[in-house]
Amino acid sequence: TACYELKVEATTWEELLKVLRWAENLREGNRFEKDITDARERRKRLRAYIFSVQMVFGVLHAVRSCDGENDAICSESLDAFLPSLDDMVDEWHTSLDLGSNPKDGGQKEVLPGDELILLACQRLGANSKSSDVGTSLSITEAALLEGALYHSPFNPHLKIAAIDVYTRLSAGQRALELFDDMGVKQIQYDSCSYLIFPTLIRTGLYREAVQLAGNVMGLHWTSAKNVQDYATKCCETGMLSKCCEMITWQRERMTSSLQLLISKSTVMALAPLVYSGEPDERGKHGSAEPLAARQGIIGGSDDVDRVGEMIKNIGNFSAAPSIVNVALDGSTPNDNLYSDNRDFTVNQFHILSKAHHATKGDLCCYALLQSHWQGILMRAALMLNVVKAPKKGKVAKVKAGDTLYKRCESLSQFLDIAHNAIHSARNKFSDCRTKDEYAPCRAIINLARLLCAVATGMHHSSGDEEEDTLAVREERAVMLLQVVQDDINTTKQAVSSATTGS
Repeated sequence: TACYELKVEATTWEELLKVLRWAENLREGNRFEKDITDARERRKRLRAYIFSVQMVFGVLHAVRSCDGENDAICSESLDAFLPSLDDMVDEWHTSLDLGSNPKDGGQKEVLPGDELILLACQRLGANSKSSDVGTSLSITEAALLEGALYHSPFNPHLKIAAIDVYTRLSAGQRALELFDDMGVKQIQYDSCSYLIFPTLIRTGLYREAVQLAGNVMGLHWTSAKNVQDYATKCCETGMLSKCCEMITWQRERMTSSLQLLISKSTVMALAPLVYSGEPDERGKHGSAEPLAARQGIIGGSDDVDRVGEMIKNIGNFSAAPSIVNVALDGSTPNDNLYSDNRDFTVNQFHILSKAHHATKGDLCCYALLQSHWQGILMRAALMLNVVKAPKKGKVAKVKAGDTLYKRCESLSQFLDIAHNAIHSARNKFSDCRTKDEYAPCRAIINLARLLCAVATGMHHSSGDEEEDTLAVREERAVMLLQVVQDDINTTKQAVSSATTGS
């Protein structure tokens, strides 16, 4: 392979250096010159300059990927062929008077020098990932991209690159503004919402994340309705091939959409965190209510009613509560069953440093966790609604046919399913959960087991026969609380170290 030859064949390395020298000479020979005033000739020289930089970036990225062990030495030896940041910015600045060139094959909304800013930011981004001054370099990237957007406000690649930078800077509001300016609509919600979804959640813009998820779910509801109508018309007119195409597209691409699955999970996970006192899309202000005043299971008096509404909507595929169905069989979701409709070609301008996004396995694991957490919360709320308090120092007897026993047994069995499914997901998707990240999962499961132990004395779904007294229940509760406390401390340490490292 080429990677092997670069490591053991000196001639291959010399050939590579010849290519880099050629690119360097091409770049130096097409710098901006004041004496050249013809716009077409200047655009031609600018394209050659940009191509030379792209060539060097592509070679450097490929070599870094092949020779990871000597990455520092490799970068030092090849960085000499890269233009300086000042040179690229100067070339961009001198190209601003060229304007767009649709008559010469250019795009109306893109200036010919915009690519230089994208390349300059990639060089800064590649250094910021391994530098102690990464934040300063990211701020420099943001400044360059904002300057380019001022002159070229309709370039989608500039906006996508800026969203990535603002994600690193935790500037979610500005990233959302740029995403909205892109004018994403209809089917693009399914293919491009991944660009902003993680940023909204990471920066606390929960209301906006739920609204975006709602747009994705609305798209799929509309699509299902339209396909039904159009397929009927095709059958009436005898166009059976078109009917089959639409049905196949709806079944294989839309109904099984990975983004739809994530949108449902996001709505269910963030429902308690949406603040209803903010103005809605129509500008109407709600009352200043606390968090979870209208949605979410939070251990309040309205939980049972909310669970009842969720149960009614579980069978509605277009509704967010239907995510619970993912956990009903207790198996790890097969990522091959879902259609990943994300459009990664919008990131094609990345050469030196590639954009990193969640894998299909990551997203399936996230949906699996959310489906099980919602199932646990729903069962716990229903069980607590019928729990009985001790009388005269004795536990309330619970018989096998009682409603409390049935609900507790359902919760306990589901906890075993959740425990096994999460472990299966960890084994299948190795990047899904680390040891520390699994600690909060264990804490949730053990807290639910604690409810069963206190309410009925049931420790596991197996229903082992033991003496059921307040002392026994207390002993079990203390044991489970200790395990939960250890997991919470582990989670705190993991969060603290991650925050310090960032």
